[in-house]
Amino acid sequence: MSTLFQRYSLIPLTSILTGSIIGFVEALWLLQNTGAPDRLALLYGTILYGVAGGGFGLVAMIFAALIKKQSWTRFYHFLGALFAAMPIGSFVLFYQIRKVIYAEKMPPIHILACIPIAMFAFAALFLFFRDRKILSSSRIALLCGLLTLIGFGGWITLPGGSSNFAQKITRPAIQKETPNVVFLLIDTLRADYISAYDEMEIKTPHMDSLANDGVLFTQNYAQASWTRPSGVSIFSSRIPSGHSTQIKAAAAPDESVFFTEVLYDAGIRTAGLANNINLTATFNLDQGYDAFVYTEPEYPLYGSESVFGLTLYKVLEKLASRFGSESNRTVQSYYQPADTLISLSKSFLENNSSDPWMLYLHLMEPHDPYFEHPILKGSGAEYSGLAYGRKEHEHPDTKDLDLILDLYRQEVEFLDLKIGEFLEYLKQQKLYDNTMIVLVSDHGEEFHEHGGFWHGTTLYDEVLRVPLIIKLPKSELAGSKVPWQVRSIDIAPTITAALNLKADPSWEGQNLFSEAARLAMTNPQPNSQDCQSLREHPMDRIVIAENNFEGNILSSIRLKGFKYILANKDNNRNLAPEELYDISADAKEQTNLVGTQKQICEQKIDIQTTLLKTVLGEAINTALQSAASSTGVQLDEATIQKMRALGYMSDQE
Repeated sequence: MSTLFQRYSLIPLTSILTGSIIGFVEALWLLQNTGAPDRLALLYGTILYGVAGGGFGLVAMIFAALIKKQSWTRFYHFLGALFAAMPIGSFVLFYQIRKVIYAEKMPPIHILACIPIAMFAFAALFLFFRDRKILSSSRIALLCGLLTLIGFGGWITLPGGSSNFAQKITRPAIQKETPNVVFLLIDTLRADYISAYDEMEIKTPHMDSLANDGVLFTQNYAQASWTRPSGVSIFSSRIPSGHSTQIKAAAAPDESVFFTEVLYDAGIRTAGLANNINLTATFNLDQGYDAFVYTEPEYPLYGSESVFGLTLYKVLEKLASRFGSESNRTVQSYYQPADTLISLSKSFLENNSSDPWMLYLHLMEPHDPYFEHPILKGSGAEYSGLAYGRKEHEHPDTKDLDLILDLYRQEVEFLDLKIGEFLEYLKQQKLYDNTMIVLVSDHGEEFHEHGGFWHGTTLYDEVLRVPLIIKLPKSELAGSKVPWQVRSIDIAPTITAALNLKADPSWEGQNLFSEAARLAMTNPQPNSQDCQSLREHPMDRIVIAENNFEGNILSSIRLKGFKYILANKDNNRNLAPEELYDISADAKEQTNLVGTQKQICEQKIDIQTTLLKTVLGEAINTALQSAASSTGVQLDEATIQKMRALGYMSDQE
């Protein structure tokens, strides 16, 4: 019996080793190609994939026992490796190839065919080692233990968490009269959900108060509709094609110059609290900081930032969220609440506010899941545990729309309370008056305006039009409302200009408070009454937006009272390849004018379409050329498709 057990035990043991090797290699690859600050993935991947491999090994052992062929004994190593490598290795390879190389698109059939062949060859190595009597049961166990030990060694090198936020910065400081900067990046906040915009009834008194003390830009537009490309555009003042950070696997290039780097080099104390994994060190977003912390959520199943990249962990995490209770959620499972970031901010300011400083806070409210907040109705509790999120409801039923809208509204109003608490703290510490405060969102949110929910898959205004409020120290512009269209890429040069620092030459944005802009704010001139002048403001800036997300490769331009959107033909949202909207008359973008015979300002629609497409193509082409020369990136298939659609590449290229 013991001999029989010893013989068959080779199968699950080999499967465990196979899974452990796959998990260790994927973790090592992720750590080499991302900036994750911890190394827990080495240990986690080794154990998780080893356990998964053992499960498949048990199936292989049962299979071998049922066959009862003595001649198969020499193939037990191969059988154990094959039963683990085929499902686990093939799935991991497919997921990473599709995500990293083919930008969420299905790889060609010949690439797909190579995946199981590679796994078969990998399993065959175990037969090779067996025939040379290299792998015995004890040696397999020893190898599993060695991989686990190496993973453990990586884990114990985990850096300290947020302790550096309380440390005194000792670098030489800039002159004392320089203003301070608070940069509030609010995730997933639509402009129309702030009452200062006068578009809906909602209670946001503290953001309204900030607008009264500053300048409210009524037509500000993001450069992408999901966090990473939009965030990198804000920090680097470049459209997505210029910073090459559009797909899920992309990290910001070192050559991109962030406004935080300009401030850091000038001697300003810089601190950043990232609260969304898309804008963390994993993707090289920690550039230009004295103190930078990812206020990571409480990952399920004891995960971490590096573990989050493991393919099987994503599967487990999604299953856990799908089958968890929707009425007993905790916000820390998804992100850290505003209270945590405000507390860390106070610890930074207590030790560093005597010298000029810049503080960046990424506030995740009101990103999904949308939480219910009984405190808004006077019950006293901040959270009830009820939440509605994308992981559990990827395609929400329209019957849930009223619930979704109500919970989203509660998230915004709750966030406003927290912003009010932070602004009051700045006033109590006598920091408010001499501080430039920038409040902006990375993107908006869809509420079925165009047949969908959430964000990232379209470029309509519900996901691109975001709030922008800027309070300047002791400014005569306080209380102004700017009616012309501006871009989130204009924020970086605006911050550096306010601190008397030069904008980086690579930046595409422009100072929002240039002499011409200030003159237009303080002495608005009446527009001409001709047709085109009534459709656009003389100060309007050309707005370019781009997306490459889950099979949706999109570009748009907003110019001369029109919005033109270009989409890949096989996009997942079934969007038309070309859309043109007369946004001066159709602000909700409901009537696509492409192909119609309508004339606007005595000009045919096809002429307007050609003009917008040309300007869009030139802007993207210019950005791509400068990005290629500065970062040395290779044009991926999505970029090639985009350039072909715009006429800049032929099908043969």
